[in-house]
Amino acid sequence: MRLPFFKMHAQGNDYIYFDFHDREIPDISFRELSQRLSTRRFGIGADGVVLILPPSNDEHDARMRIFNADGGEAELCGSALRCITAYLAGKKGRDSILIETLAGFKKGTVLQREPYWITQVKMGKPSLVAERKVQGLVGLEIDMGNPHFVIYDDKGPITDIMRIGPMLEKDGQFPGGVNVHYVVPENPTTIHMGIWERGSGPTLACGTGACAAAYAGIRLGILTGAVIDVHQPGGITRVHFDAETQDVRLSGEVTFVFDGFVES
Repeated sequence: MRLPFFKMHAQGNDYIYFDFHDREIPDISFRELSQRLSTRRFGIGADGVVLILPPSNDEHDARMRIFNADGGEAELCGSALRCITAYLAGKKGRDSILIETLAGFKKGTVLQREPYWITQVKMGKPSLVAERKVQGLVGLEIDMGNPHFVIYDDKGPITDIMRIGPMLEKDGQFPGGVNVHYVVPENPTTIHMGIWERGSGPTLACGTGACAAAYAGIRLGILTGAVIDVHQPGGITRVHFDAETQDVRLSGEVTFVFDGFVES
């Protein structure tokens, strides 16, 4: 079966997107398809596959499912939400999009269309699960609708994530696995973050991870202010924190890469 796809990225966090929100969904294994297509150099190459599906009710625009490069399904992806917001906003001719996820529905908004797309997603309220010491490393476990373990260190370098990420991702303290982030603060409103994504390994950016890292810094008293700039290997995202409601919003540039067809 010949399937149309398009590829987008947000700060280098790249996914292969299949749009089924207004057409029939084929009966194939998207877990296997994600494993095959995501492989760098042997496939299209991506951090995973994202499906844009029909919503469960008329109040929403679409539903999304995310399959990591290893075929495992993720609950949420801030980068993919921002990309889908731009894609559907372009198709529907408006600036506000409602998307269903396994972590509830999220509202995406277009902030800018030219000369490049900037979108923002209301990510909801983070939750501090616990402070943990895992294999000698102390960090905060943050629930963003998906799990994150955030380690702050004022020395760095963030490339240490390559050593600690695979070590902690499947530690027994995280039965379902965890996204790992190594964070070096620059000042009270700016951080630098290394990323190890559950099921995908090192990535250039992580939207939910940026939110988790900013929230962890606020809870630790390291970060202050309503807006946190998160420097990731692939670029900068901005996390907006409402101290009254505890809600976070994530904003940044998104980029269309190319489209094509694959054989399922």
